Amino acid sequence: MAPNGLCSNVIVQDRLPDLLIGIKHTTSHALHPITFTGVLRHWPKFEQDVETTYLNFRWNRRVVDHQQKSGKVSMWNIRLEQTAVGDEMGVQGRWSQNINQIMSAVFLSQDIDLHLGDFRATTRNYTKTPDVAAASRSTGELRLVGELKAPGSRSMIYCTPCATRKA
Repeated sequence: MAPNGLCSNVIVQDRLPDLLIGIKHTTSHALHPITFTGVLRHWPKFEQDVETTYLNFRWNRRVVDHQQKSGKVSMWNIRLEQTAVGDEMGVQGRWSQNINQIMSAVFLSQDIDLHLGDFRATTRNYTKTPDVAAASRSTGELRLVGELKAPGSRSMIYCTPCATRKA
């Protein structure tokens, strides 16, 4: 069956594949003490604001991916998670394939000067190395950073603007 072109507005609606956690995997956590100097605030209409932004965005109709016209995906399809992860490095690899690669193509197709990748690919000099970075495609200037953690630890600490609790 012939392929069906998928544009960015369709791709960004796809859910991420569930992580395929290996039989053996990390059970400890690698949380590090950090200091956040900004103001943490609740965003009461986050989902509504995201939906409004999506609906009001003027999408270019450039094809960034293909799928079978039937829409059927066989269990061996690369769109399904095939790689087992056991630690943070595995999670970083999955992030790179499922977020960095796809969203960088989406940004390029929409003429947005941003791409995701390794922190060391940016122009920022910093002593620590975050797991996730986004930078200007044209200048390499850092736009955002983030950390990824492996699933499986029962002692992860989740912070909310209202309280700190142990999961």
